[in-house]
Amino acid sequence: MDLVTVIQKFKKKRLAAPLVGYPGIKLTNTTVFENLNDPNKQFETIKAIFEECKPDIVFPFMDLSVEAQALGLETRLSNTYEVVKHPVKSLNDLNKLELPKIDRTRMRVFVETIKKCKENLPAIVGGYIAGPFTLASLLVGVDDLAINTLMNPDFCHSVLSFTTDMAVMYAQAQQQAGADLIVLLEPSAVFLSPKAFEDFVGKYVNKVCEMLKIPVVLHVCGDSSKLIKKMCETLVQGLSLDSVINMVEVSKNVPDNMVLIGNISPVEVMLKRNSSEVYKSTMNLLEAMEAHPYYIPSTGCDVPGNTPIENVVAFCKAVRDYNTNIYNPNCER
Repeated sequence: MDLVTVIQKFKKKRLAAPLVGYPGIKLTNTTVFENLNDPNKQFETIKAIFEECKPDIVFPFMDLSVEAQALGLETRLSNTYEVVKHPVKSLNDLNKLELPKIDRTRMRVFVETIKKCKENLPAIVGGYIAGPFTLASLLVGVDDLAINTLMNPDFCHSVLSFTTDMAVMYAQAQQQAGADLIVLLEPSAVFLSPKAFEDFVGKYVNKVCEMLKIPVVLHVCGDSSKLIKKMCETLVQGLSLDSVINMVEVSKNVPDNMVLIGNISPVEVMLKRNSSEVYKSTMNLLEAMEAHPYYIPSTGCDVPGNTPIENVVAFCKAVRDYNTNIYNPNCER
């Protein structure tokens, strides 16, 4: 099923899709550790967000380390899990790695959360995977990987072949659990040139897309403006763009059937402003994007855990009000 069909099923002008998970722990009085290790806890948090904020698309918690941890990399828990060592420095190191069994790793937490969301919430359910290049950067180290794209590209392609297999396996598990779409996260790709993106990101993103029956959205953090054209040349059906991107300008230069997603700032707006300001910023973006046929209002990236939940409420309410031609900046529910 294509992404346009998925979003049209809701028969709404625009769908609210904030990338939000961690702020919900305040609603369930749980911890980050509990949510990242227990699918029941995580589902209850996502359910609480859904009931309080009323988004149209829900996501599990974003955790870029879960695949790397499943491969045996050392991590530490702060605001979320972080990879602390990057052990793959040679083909010999790479050959020591094996694809893990999902049910023996924390990946199962997110797969089971997606299944619970699909079975219990009247919403579109998205999933997350670390893109092949970003997972490779966690295995090798982002600086070493960048250098090797120039000095030892064959090594990079070997690593990327492995990380693509990992991405496909995890995405297919989420698809089987009921995910309606997959957001493929490639924050490490923002530093690449367009040609390097094509060689080391685009071709592997395409391999993931080819192995799935559900649509893929590509998310690149930061200023990805120089990469937009190459992103559109991949098989993804949506682009999730960060807050530094001018969405209106991008909308003029992408295919009409490319779904654009974003891009309220998760920090400068969602975290730092009050609910009325969030509402106004969201409404302004909605009005600015009026002409693009397939636009999903969202945040530019994952919303920080200490974001006031009333700001997420205000974001979603602005979308509902836009759909019904109401303007209420006081954010009364």
